[in-house]
Amino acid sequence: MNMSIIILVVLFAAAFFMPRSKLLYWGIMFYMWLLFSLNTGAPDTSIYEWIYNEGMRDAFEPLFTFLMLTCRSMGFSFTSFRMVEATLLLFFLNLTFRKINQPKTLAAAMYMIALFPWHVSGMRAALACVIMMYGMTFLFDRSKTNVKVYCIFLIMAVLVHYSSVLFSVMLLVKKDTKRINIVLYFIFVVIGILVVRYTDILLNLVRCFTSREKIITWLSGGIGKEGFPNLKGFSAELMILFGNIYLTQRSKKIVSRYDVTGSGRYAAKIISNLNIITILYIPFLRLNDTYMRLLYVVTGIDLVLYAMTAYIIREHRKKVRMCRGMKINVYILMVFAWMYVVAFYQTLPYLGTSSSVFVFLGENSMFP
Repeated sequence: MNMSIIILVVLFAAAFFMPRSKLLYWGIMFYMWLLFSLNTGAPDTSIYEWIYNEGMRDAFEPLFTFLMLTCRSMGFSFTSFRMVEATLLLFFLNLTFRKINQPKTLAAAMYMIALFPWHVSGMRAALACVIMMYGMTFLFDRSKTNVKVYCIFLIMAVLVHYSSVLFSVMLLVKKDTKRINIVLYFIFVVIGILVVRYTDILLNLVRCFTSREKIITWLSGGIGKEGFPNLKGFSAELMILFGNIYLTQRSKKIVSRYDVTGSGRYAAKIISNLNIITILYIPFLRLNDTYMRLLYVVTGIDLVLYAMTAYIIREHRKKVRMCRGMKINVYILMVFAWMYVVAFYQTLPYLGTSSSVFVFLGENSMFP
């Protein structure tokens, strides 16, 4: 195991013992900034660097292209461009975690080990992810103004990475999700899988708006097609999807029982329902493994709830049931383990990247 991974794991473990440490929080943020800015081994790095140095205007989405060309016009090197993006990424991340006040150190540590390693490679997807994470916090209070603000961040994310358009489905999320809605979700899933696997309806619809080869590839699923997940890969994706649903449902119960202000209770219900609606993404997961990024975004907002729940458990440790003989809650152990599950999923060979994130994360100019 290389030094970059060892430091990452140590910081992650430390956050569970010091979930409110401001020094540790900014240490985690700075370490992520360094790893992102100075990485040299991520699979997509060479492609991004070539496009950046060539100043190509039609390779990426408009907002990401604008950022890239602006940095290039200022004479920034590709490494300097990565530094700018790392700053923006951590800016939106900090705004998201400010919503939970005290335990944001724990949330940052969970992001660092579960999502950040993959984000080092997918530069556009990474920026779109944190924009959407922050945008989703406005759905905690579903006033008309906040819904409009969410739509603004949704548009921003789409202009960074077009796949973010699928987060428009989050506008359907309400305070309470009834069982009949879940049944309807599964009916749409079955219909969706049949449509994307055995017809060209979706493909022809998208071709009316774009002819970009990469997007067409994402929608051309099937055996032998690029990115088509094998049964093992699809099963792993479903495990993460339903694992997120299970953990957020447990979190909602804990927060609903012990939160006295009501604001945390409402946020917990919204986040748990955000996860339930991801059932609608199953047809896309079956179509192409690149759509796993949709679950990464939702997992990112889940971290807010996990940290909030851990803080409530800490404050009510005498009331919340603990393990026998141990001064730790079963839920916290589950979340700790779940972050490793999500992280290790990224080391598997059916993800659309050519190497494990644990391999390329350590390839940077900081650890030659």
